[in-house]
Amino acid sequence: MTKADLLHDLLDLARREDLLEGENLEAFVRALRERASLILDERVRTAEVDNAWRKEAMDGLQERVRGLEAENTWRRETVAALEEAVRHLGEEKAVLEETIRRLGEEKAAVEDALEDAIRRFGEEKASIEGERQKATQAHDTLLVHHRDVLRQVIREVLAVSSLSVVQTRQARRRLIALAELLRAEAG
Repeated sequence: MTKADLLHDLLDLARREDLLEGENLEAFVRALRERASLILDERVRTAEVDNAWRKEAMDGLQERVRGLEAENTWRRETVAALEEAVRHLGEEKAVLEETIRRLGEEKAAVEDALEDAIRRFGEEKASIEGERQKATQAHDTLLVHHRDVLRQVIREVLAVSSLSVVQTRQARRRLIALAELLRAEAG
């Protein structure tokens, strides 16, 4: 049933009850006004409650929006800081990679130099060992020769010492020959 039908039924009932004439009309109008006032007061209270709820809801939503905006600002700042940190880390990574590359080159150069030094030391050791062997052989040969000369000197000295005084000339010749032999050895 619509509001128009209800109003129509109410007026129809009021006519049948003779409420639309004289003092009854004033009482009817007063009753209608009171009823309308009650209905309007109820609707105003309902509207005020609705408005208060809507205002609270709007305030809550606005607060939530401010919170979300603050959170978004924080997130943007955090993302910017993280992006800056990533950029710095990228730069550090590049520096570290360059350092590692240079250290690798230096290590290779040091290893090459070390291998070269080891090779040269090996060659030098072999050369020194060869020279030592030659010196040892020369020393051994010289030692054999000196022992030979010493034996000759000993033989001559013994032979001269066994000569008699009469053979002084012969002893003298032999001593001169021995001196010449030793002089040649002495250089």
